[in-house]
Amino acid sequence: QGSRVLVSKQGTLIERVTSGSFVHDTKLPQLTALRITGMPESDALLTQTVTMRPALLHLDISHNTAVTDQGIFDILYTLHHLRSLNIQHCKALTNLAVAHVAQGRGNTLTTIYMDIKNPDAPTTELVIAEFGQKCIKLQYLNVN
Repeated sequence: QGSRVLVSKQGTLIERVTSGSFVHDTKLPQLTALRITGMPESDALLTQTVTMRPALLHLDISHNTAVTDQGIFDILYTLHHLRSLNIQHCKALTNLAVAHVAQGRGNTLTTIYMDIKNPDAPTTELVIAEFGQKCIKLQYLNVN
């Protein structure tokens, strides 16, 4: 089954259905929004993908079963202007991912979607406390 990839190029939304991995060699450095969902992309491939797109403001990597806390760290320290992040249903993430999000982009993020389900998943109280303290521009937080 193919995965849906939505990309925004200078305000134009483009939807593509892919049957395999996301095409990582297409640079599109001006891209401001990227949605790569339902694809078990490794930390290395995700980092490579975002590194080629430094203008990203909105990133949705939800339903990615392969991304780890280290991958979140690498992505966040690459995207200096990120405003929204969706990491819902990323089952390998732990409390450390929450710390990476809060410390790495707490000064730019306005919207965060999280729904992390694993034995080491952060509690809602921990998420609210961490983001409330460090995410100074946060306007919308979705924690299921």
